[in-house]
Amino acid sequence: SLGFAHEGVRRRGSCIDGIYHDVHAMALLR
Repeated sequence: SLGFAHEGVRRRGSCIDGIYHDVHAMALLR
């Protein structure tokens, strides 16, 4: 989960986008 968030931060440079991407990824896993 955190891995996805870190990817979001690196790609967009935005903490919010990183968290959103992480939540979206978790939703897809479910």
